[in-house]
Amino acid sequence: MILLRFKNNYTFTCSFLTACFTGMRTGEVLALTWNDIDLENQTIKVNKTVYAKKKDERGRWYLGTTKTEGSCREVYICDTLKIALQNYKKSQEKNKGFYKKRYYNYYLEEIKNKYGKITNN
Repeated sequence: MILLRFKNNYTFTCSFLTACFTGMRTGEVLALTWNDIDLENQTIKVNKTVYAKKKDERGRWYLGTTKTEGSCREVYICDTLKIALQNYKKSQEKNKGFYKKRYYNYYLEEIKNKYGKITNN
């Protein structure tokens, strides 16, 4: 079973379970932030996706709109996925406390062209 192969990798496990239990596309799952996930109401807002571009020297990922306008949606989280996500979130909080300044936080950065306009190039 694939989950046994990656049993110590919470990121992979939660990404895999999210895709399996919701039917979300891989790019949609990878674009999720905790702001998109409502554990109390057991829903996920799908409103962006990760997309491929030329290799970036800084290793950045690019976010864009979903595949189609109708792809923006809200999906239900079953109890099994909710528990997995809750445990993953607790693990992240524990790691933040343990690693403190050495904990990596990823953030969104707008890329601007030479004229100051936001671009997706």
